[in-house]
Amino acid sequence: MVDQYVIPHEFKLVYQVDFKDVYLNERSKTILIIWNSNSAYLSPETYREDVLHNIELFKENGAVYWVSDYRQNKFKITDDLQYWYVNEIAEKLEDLGLRKTAVIIDADLSMLGSLEEISARLLKERGVHKIPHRFFPTIDEAFKWVNR
Repeated sequence: MVDQYVIPHEFKLVYQVDFKDVYLNERSKTILIIWNSNSAYLSPETYREDVLHNIELFKENGAVYWVSDYRQNKFKITDDLQYWYVNEIAEKLEDLGLRKTAVIIDADLSMLGSLEEISARLLKERGVHKIPHRFFPTIDEAFKWVNR
């Protein structure tokens, strides 16, 4: 469970696994994903299955904003997974009508590098990154940007 901060009352828990919690704000159509340190034990196959499950959550709930807190994440997004995400997942998220993604990250440069590499691959292979995204140090800053 999350102990870094209190989840805003507008968010309800909709999915929980060992390595993360997923919350939904129905009014703002925002999904909040909070990763935890158990993600260190996540396999690439489980990561893929989880990403596909997230897509279903977005679809089922009509979510158009995504805030993901990676500060406790320990999973490393390999080159193969970055390629898979760019070539199979990004378009699915675009087709769902996702409008913005905000990422909360701390000083872990390996995670930041992996996420920036996905963005660079999107631009290189597709010529465009259709879903605006930004990195933030706090959840409050991420929510402010997503909801403006």
